Amino acid sequence: MITRESGNGAVSGLLGSVLSQNDMVALALERGVCIRPMAFRWTDRKDGTSRIVNVSCGSRWESVCAPCARRIRSARQEQCLEGWHLEAEPEGIMGQIGPDRTPDAEETAWMGEFREELILLRDAAMAEGDTAGAADWTQALAAHEAEMAYLGVPVGGGTAETASDDDDGGATVAAGQEVGGDWTQAPLPLEDAPWPTETDDGGAGAGESDGGGGADSPEESGRRVRSTARRQDAPELPKRAMTTGTVGRVFPGRAGRGYRPSMFVTLTMPGYGRVRDGVPVDPERYDYVRAARDLIHFSKLVDRFVQNLRRVTGRKVQYFAAVEPQRRLAPHLHMAVRGAIPRAELRAVAAATYHQVWWPPTDRGAIFDGEHTPVWQEGIGYVVPGTGEVLPTWEAALDELDGDPDAAPQHVVRLGEQLDIQGVLGGSADADQRARYLTKYLTKSVSDVMGGQEPDDDGGHDDGADGEVRQSGRRGGLRRARQAHARRLLEVLRWEPCSPRCANWLRYGVTPLEAGAGLVPGRCSGRAHQSAHLGYGGRRVLVSRAWSSRTLGGLLRDRRAWVAEALGVGDELSREADPGRYTWVRLKPGDPGVAPLAERLLWLIAEREQGREALERARLEQSGDGEQAAP
Repeated sequence: MITRESGNGAVSGLLGSVLSQNDMVALALERGVCIRPMAFRWTDRKDGTSRIVNVSCGSRWESVCAPCARRIRSARQEQCLEGWHLEAEPEGIMGQIGPDRTPDAEETAWMGEFREELILLRDAAMAEGDTAGAADWTQALAAHEAEMAYLGVPVGGGTAETASDDDDGGATVAAGQEVGGDWTQAPLPLEDAPWPTETDDGGAGAGESDGGGGADSPEESGRRVRSTARRQDAPELPKRAMTTGTVGRVFPGRAGRGYRPSMFVTLTMPGYGRVRDGVPVDPERYDYVRAARDLIHFSKLVDRFVQNLRRVTGRKVQYFAAVEPQRRLAPHLHMAVRGAIPRAELRAVAAATYHQVWWPPTDRGAIFDGEHTPVWQEGIGYVVPGTGEVLPTWEAALDELDGDPDAAPQHVVRLGEQLDIQGVLGGSADADQRARYLTKYLTKSVSDVMGGQEPDDDGGHDDGADGEVRQSGRRGGLRRARQAHARRLLEVLRWEPCSPRCANWLRYGVTPLEAGAGLVPGRCSGRAHQSAHLGYGGRRVLVSRAWSSRTLGGLLRDRRAWVAEALGVGDELSREADPGRYTWVRLKPGDPGVAPLAERLLWLIAEREQGREALERARLEQSGDGEQAAP
């Protein structure tokens, strides 16, 4: 949402002084208005006019900005339903997106320039210690780079320092960078940014095997490729010739009517020990190490499952999936799959899917620990304190692994035996309910999800005040047990390597990939080590390329365009209005012309209410009975 600051300044200032900022935030939440608007100075290069506009933050977390997160969740539901039961291939997708697509020069230029601006803003926020702002810009940058890759626009080649593509997410900050800078296009708020989409063929990272069938050639992928021979303990899978279609099969019905069902599949992980109400019965015997490693590599396992499913079915299976934590803190995947697949084939694919992690061994324990950890020497690398022995590089450690005929993978991750498969018909109430269920927790972090699932630990019922006290005491005990379970898992995750660049490799006598000064074991900033993600560093939403003809950003833009058309107004602030004509400069609180947050929220609430009233009048005028529905 892009909104200009307008209205009676004296009145808004008076109301802003009467109502506290907390009051305005509460009112904004009630009216569905962004509570963290970003102020920009918009300038028209053609006539020289300038004004301050507010851009919604577009956060996907309800704990940060509930109105923005709910809009994104609503758009995700629409995206899920839009591509689930298609009867024809989505327009503008097949053969027009990916490496074979050739973008024009203008598209490549402005997307590259916009990417550089996002990098500068992210680095400037990091330099100022604004961690929240840096996280926002990093998220926007990742979404923009995903859109570039999605559209076939090459990523890179800019003059600004590029973001690291590892889990640590830590490109260093260039000195002397400043906040601001001109944009030749409108800024891309996070609600407009297309969420990173899952590629058709997931690839393993450096030093990892294909694990579960097939591998790109080393020349094409630029990574190590080990033998693709299947493990002896994994069943074989049939392989059909690949077809280009993505829509499901039509089954004949009664009275000559056909129907085209689709699937709703839930994948889970194996057990790590007995649990009750999400808490290990015996924490000492619970396999926290295996649980932590499965969490770290779960996204790769999902890639393998999709690859194997496509090989078995012989078509580019399309899916919309969401990753959620179970009460025991293990991940599971809800997947809407277009078209019907025999249940026996789905179960066979799940049983045969695995992912091998070919990293240096860690099971023999840490070599360095406590204060006795390798230290950085400029021009040399990390050395053993006292002896000065240089630690082997990541590539040298993998070379040693490749040269050992008896080497075993550092970890093998598999799916659990529990697999839920449901058939769903398009347009049914069940399809709508499944879409809502699939997107239910997309706007919540792992800690938020766990906080909302606190069932009683028994099936009994107590009456009276004494019973309520006992019931409350049991709930409190269960909550404390789950918190202790999460702390134990986080402690294990703290020391587990999450990627080739993780600082924890120093504990095992290996220099991390692309290492620099300042790495400390146990202090890796990767998402897998953060309590909000609890081991899972991948995307929460996985959408295949040919799921629908619109990305998340496209859905949000179409919604805004529909409103603008219904109101009979143009979007003069849009970046598509006149490319190159407008510039945007991010402003900070306290900059000249930027009103206090309470006043800006008041303007936004007033404009939202005026817009709703105008939209309702337009609906009545256009339909005559007010029954016109928004897309």
